[in-house]
Formats: sequence, structure tokens, C-alpha cells
Amino acid sequence: LSRKYIVPLLGKLEEEKVIRRQGDIRVLVETHD
Repeated sequence: LSRKYIVPLLGKLEEEKVIRRQGDIRVLVETHD
């Protein structure tokens, strides 16, 4: 699986990490889009 799939999975499993990595996730989403 690529990061674009792993990111949402982590969001559901570990919301705290998502909050800390909001910046990284945002970049991944913008890059993919």
C-alpha cells in the first residue's frame, strides 16, 4: 500500500498521530491531488 492509503488508516487507528502529522498529511493530500 502507498502512503495515501496508509495515512487514512492511521487516522482511524491513531488519531493522535494524525493530529501531530497534520502538516505531513496535508502535503501528501495536496501532492496526490
